[in-house]
Amino acid sequence: MIEFRSHRKLIVRGVESPHPVPLATRLCAFIRQEIATLDPGCFTMVMATGIVSNAFFLQGPRGLSDALFLVNIFAYISLNLCTLVRIYLFPRKVWADLVDPQRVFSSSQSSRARTFWAWGSTSVI
Repeated sequence: MIEFRSHRKLIVRGVESPHPVPLATRLCAFIRQEIATLDPGCFTMVMATGIVSNAFFLQGPRGLSDALFLVNIFAYISLNLCTLVRIYLFPRKVWADLVDPQRVFSSSQSSRARTFWAWGSTSVI
């Protein structure tokens, strides 16, 4: 087990290393931790960005639509790569996400959906 107590100290199996931790090692540990805890709800950002991009495309500001579409492509490819790496490195965590509906449909997402439904059910036009 490797853990970082500060930006400079590395702890391996309870023993603190006297050597400073290189930036690349800290960055790799950070990325690995972020991939391990990747939330399945991250893909909602891709969907929302695509919806807003389509809205701008249909309403006129084509430059803004194209910019959001590029952000959408980058986010989609990045999240897919992170998910594939997560499947390879952390298959048990991925399986835990697949079999636990509370993880995918969390209460915060439910409350957002209820808020959206309440706004969508009233006529604003």
